Amino acid sequence: MQPQSGMPPRDEQNRSTISAGGSISASDNGIIAGRDVTDSSNTVHNRNKKFHFGGILVAAVAIAALFLVGRAVVVNLTGADEPAAGADVSQTAVGTWTASDGTGTKTFGGNGAQCEGFYYHQGKPLDIGGPMSCSLSSAPDSENRYSLIVKQGSNQATFKISFDKADHAVVYGSNGAKLYELNRF
Repeated sequence: MQPQSGMPPRDEQNRSTISAGGSISASDNGIIAGRDVTDSSNTVHNRNKKFHFGGILVAAVAIAALFLVGRAVVVNLTGADEPAAGADVSQTAVGTWTASDGTGTKTFGGNGAQCEGFYYHQGKPLDIGGPMSCSLSSAPDSENRYSLIVKQGSNQATFKISFDKADHAVVYGSNGAKLYELNRF
């Protein structure tokens, strides 16, 4: 078998050794990282690379800004802040809400679960004491409003609620008039 031109014979190829040692140093101009490579002829080859963090920092900030601007545009165009179509709105509504009418926070624990602050009588909140439960309809009506049934003791009232965003809703009385707005707490 003939060795290829420019290549040492096979037995010399097997005897070639390379050893490597690494180094890192820092200065005001950046960080230098690399390695010194020594081949079988004891020749040292320096493979250092200098990293400039100013350019890396600018690139990282630019990428982060593009991500945030892109996310804002996508949310604006797709309405990603709105509840997902076909989502179980009773699960979307779970949480603590602040009412725009100044009546404090309202909590919704899930469909048929305990809630607080949702029972209104003649446009004003009413709490006769004891547990209150709330249920939401599974589908909106033609005005994109869900039925909200609130029970406390022997009292029961039906309201309408619309979600224009995942963290914002409007509650309407049985006559269709707006009672208050909700913002997730």
